[in-house]
Amino acid sequence: MAQGHPPRDAVELFRDADADKASQGIDTAAATGATRIIALDTGAMAAMQGDDKARIVTPSGTAYTLTYERTEAGYDGGKVWVGYLTDFGKSYPVLISTYRGKVDGTIATPQGKHRLRGDVQHAQLIDARAAGEEEVVPSVDDELVPPGQQVGAPAGGVGPAPVVASTGPAQIDVLELYTPGFASALGGDSAAIARVNVLIATSNNVYINSGINVMLRAVAVTSFSYADANGKTNSTALREITGVDSSGNPTPNSTSTAIAALRDNSGADMVNMLRVYYSNDPSCGLAWLDDPSQDAIGAYAFSLVSDVRSSGAAACDGGATSAGDTAPTHELGHNMGAAHDLYTTTAAGLGHGSPDGNPAYNRGYCNGSAGTVMAYSSSPGCAPIVPYFSNPALPASCNGGSCGVPIGTTYSVNVSGTTYSATGADSATAINANAPYIAAYRASAASYTVTPSAGANGSISPNTPQPVSGGARATFTVAANGGYVASVGGTCGGYLSGTTYTTNPVSGNCTVIASFSLPAGFVSINPVRLLDTRAIGSTVDGQFAAGGALGAGAKLDLTIAGRGGMPASAISAVVLNVTATGSTTGGYVSVWPSGSAQPLASNLNFSAGQTIANTVIAKLGTNGKVSLYNSSGNTQLIADVAGYFGSAADLVPLSPGRLLDTRAIGSTVDNQFKGGGALGPGVRLDLTVAGRYGIPASGVGAAILNVTAVQPSAPGYLTLWPSGTAQPVASNLNFMPGDVVPNLVIGKLGGAGKIAIFNSAGQTDVIADVAGWFPTASQLTPLQPARLMDTRPGFDTIDHAFAGIGALAGGSTTNLTVSNRGGVPTSGVDSVVLNVTVTGPTAPGYLTVWPSGSGQPLASNINFVAGQSVPNLVIAKVGAGGKVALYVGSAGSTQVVVDVVGWFAGQ
Repeated sequence: MAQGHPPRDAVELFRDADADKASQGIDTAAATGATRIIALDTGAMAAMQGDDKARIVTPSGTAYTLTYERTEAGYDGGKVWVGYLTDFGKSYPVLISTYRGKVDGTIATPQGKHRLRGDVQHAQLIDARAAGEEEVVPSVDDELVPPGQQVGAPAGGVGPAPVVASTGPAQIDVLELYTPGFASALGGDSAAIARVNVLIATSNNVYINSGINVMLRAVAVTSFSYADANGKTNSTALREITGVDSSGNPTPNSTSTAIAALRDNSGADMVNMLRVYYSNDPSCGLAWLDDPSQDAIGAYAFSLVSDVRSSGAAACDGGATSAGDTAPTHELGHNMGAAHDLYTTTAAGLGHGSPDGNPAYNRGYCNGSAGTVMAYSSSPGCAPIVPYFSNPALPASCNGGSCGVPIGTTYSVNVSGTTYSATGADSATAINANAPYIAAYRASAASYTVTPSAGANGSISPNTPQPVSGGARATFTVAANGGYVASVGGTCGGYLSGTTYTTNPVSGNCTVIASFSLPAGFVSINPVRLLDTRAIGSTVDGQFAAGGALGAGAKLDLTIAGRGGMPASAISAVVLNVTATGSTTGGYVSVWPSGSAQPLASNLNFSAGQTIANTVIAKLGTNGKVSLYNSSGNTQLIADVAGYFGSAADLVPLSPGRLLDTRAIGSTVDNQFKGGGALGPGVRLDLTVAGRYGIPASGVGAAILNVTAVQPSAPGYLTLWPSGTAQPVASNLNFMPGDVVPNLVIGKLGGAGKIAIFNSAGQTDVIADVAGWFPTASQLTPLQPARLMDTRPGFDTIDHAFAGIGALAGGSTTNLTVSNRGGVPTSGVDSVVLNVTVTGPTAPGYLTVWPSGSGQPLASNINFVAGQSVPNLVIAKVGAGGKVALYVGSAGSTQVVVDVVGWFAGQ
């Protein structure tokens, strides 16, 4: 008897990420029955062996046991976990793709499809049907190759000599292209590649289960600048990427020429493009119905798929299918010679009037209770679609019925009273015969050499020349010594994420050159958590986690240097988002350099039970630390870091000093601007900043102020701008009667070194503490505030973009364009200074801002409750396309207003 590993208990693949949600600063409930926020147990997944069992719980609370089959290697080191629902069999596949911290997956269940998308430790498990992600009813999605146009076929119609694999399946290499819109909808390039890997693995899983001896390999995956379906229909797009005219005859164009070069470089046998679905083009995708035995060079081995909506929701593989993400499998099937089911190909308006594939029996099949992947679920007897190609050797796999019709056996369908007949439905046999021809379309890619090198004060690994196949990428680890930052150049091109540098797809011998320098100015980073005192708290490195609430009068010295991407030295100041939550009484928190005297200043004020956040720019003190002081009661504290200023930066950080306090009890560092009384409605105060508290009387471009509105008598807002200039349409903080509301302001100084403060309504006292200043010539370019987003109906922005678009839904991510707007240039920008306001939320939640195209961080910028208006200053690194991403973590929706007040130049 064969010996296997002993049976093991089913492991939980998904950890309920309630702790992760709470760690954003406030508890939020997902939409009941539609979405669950989970963290993936990648360690348990990696340890599984064949036939091990796992367990998941869906958003509705239904638990399923899974059987693990294998882990498939994806593009660029990605991995795809492959299994199925134990109690329901392989018709219900489960595929989970992980790539560089991103996850994308599909889970087929009797309830309908569930999809998994997001970060490995903070992903959304979505019931597509419950979430209303209705599957698109497809229109015709195949194009017939014009007779005689199988380019490269020799006289007599004999195709290429087939490649017969000596062992194992025929390997077919695919060039996967995706549009910038596709990556944006999913959350960036890493998310797009995770998606590609799960789609390729889905096809391979269908081949295995169908008895097809084929294995797809994504030999190259890259973003390609091309329109989505709202810009060009699938019909137009297919012809352009193939290089043919409207009749399908060869007519090369600039798009097809560029793609041909990528294909030749990577040695890809087939080309597939992934785009964003729009309702103006109802097709899920489009592909050439090719005859591989007659297409010597794969001139028509092109397909495209409208895989996802701009919101990130599913499109063609929505909640009505249990087969998983098989739209690409379907389109590639056309390239492999497979036609639709007999009903679809003969029904008016759905097909081309020919039921035959290549060979004739290469077609989809419907058995009355299910359809194979080449069938349409809208055809009679074809629902649901199951993850199999037609194969009569599978007599009961397709929802209890046969998956095909034997070759030579006639069967028929009735279409509007007319009977249509065909002979055989057996794509498995047909594709097994066609696959060797497809594998012969292109020779394997050439091998090139990537040569790495590193300068002083850091290292690169591996540090020896690396052989890389054409179209593939090379990956290196770049490590800077303490106090230094890394930059990478060379002829390969690529991008640095953390300590990992990834080249562009390689097309020749090239170099990767790492260099290291002391930070000269502001360095923005993707936010990471450095402090969370709550019992459920977690941080980037496990330090300063779950230490318990700070008591009244308690001080905590928080280590900043050397953590979360911070250098161990050479930091002058740090940008933190500090949150107080669960306070037992009202009070305030002060932040200042460790080792120095506690200042007369506050950074955030809170009332009992309130969750409130504020951005803090704090000078580092002894041993690279900042001190946090809690004035009263017990309160939990959270701190996320978003960037730092190097020791050579032009920021002059200060231990906070009070420059304004209008209260009768007010005091300031020099007794100016104290006790002047509350600002009345419509009143403006010009606050002198230059020449006070060690700030020079001239040469000061901007100041960092923590501004607090104290006990206003009516709802309203404060606006700060350079004195002597026109008041902008912008606000810095919003308040309600009785509030004590702080917000950080980086304000450009105007005439005589002053900044204007305007109160919109009622009476309110105002406090302003200075934490630093920038010279006139600086890495920071302060701006007259300009509105970049206002989702409220009827409200406008500086250029009418992102205006009146409606409340942002909970669970949604919006990519806001900041470049080339409001005074921000199109290039040379590292990060932007934004004042972000949440207003009118319908439920509690949080908002997170980060660079578009990178992973969503475990961090928050604003926490809110229903009906509240909450502002916060955000310094955000600019991401892909000159955009920043805004995520609403809430069961409800909220209006969002964004004003830009400055930008930092790249170093």
